[in-house]
Amino acid sequence: MNKIYVGSAKTIETKFGDIMKVSFSEADIEKMKDNLNNGRVKVAVMKRKEADNYGNTHYCVIDNYKSENQ
Repeated sequence: MNKIYVGSAKTIETKFGDIMKVSFSEADIEKMKDNLNNGRVKVAVMKRKEADNYGNTHYCVIDNYKSENQ
């Protein structure tokens, strides 16, 4: 199954603890809408090996795994 990449994320340190900020473009949202399962979409947030030029430390993929029992 091919990975469907949507959005990016970065961890921000604050005095209240770490916060993960996730960003989706309009095209990402359309991809998510195309992959709805019972009105929902699961997104997995994966850590990058190193931050990109914008400081993003994570990337997102649509979690379209279906067990064989379903």
